[in-house]
Amino acid sequence: MARQVNPAEHAARRREILDAALRLMHDKGYDAMTIEDLLADLEISKGALYHYFRSKRALLEGVIEQISE
Repeated sequence: MARQVNPAEHAARRREILDAALRLMHDKGYDAMTIEDLLADLEISKGALYHYFRSKRALLEGVIEQISE
């Protein structure tokens, strides 16, 4: 049976990831920030992150989208 995802919880977790990524990008720069930095900051697994963003580039696009809103 497929896991049921609460849309509000999914959106909140996505925002949390984007906020942490933005903070790390600000502190270290995009090129210097690693996915491992983000995983350590959020205390999540790589699989959990990739559930929301397939790549570092997709994460950057999400940050830009969030800033523009």
